[in-house]
Amino acid sequence: FVDARPVQPWMLQARLRETVSRQGIKTVLVVADRRVTTGTLVEVVDQCRLAGASDVGVAVEQEL
Repeated sequence: FVDARPVQPWMLQARLRETVSRQGIKTVLVVADRRVTTGTLVEVVDQCRLAGASDVGVAVEQEL
């Protein structure tokens, strides 16, 4: 999801670039649940940086 809208993985960088450019915000927070693999998380963070985000944070759901 980007701005609460679903995004296909192949569209992530373009959508993020559009959002970063439009809002002028260079900080992105990636929220992952426990079903996300490490490889997918790394790919999402990389796509955020390629889209122009200079600060990328990661938050995860707390395990109960």
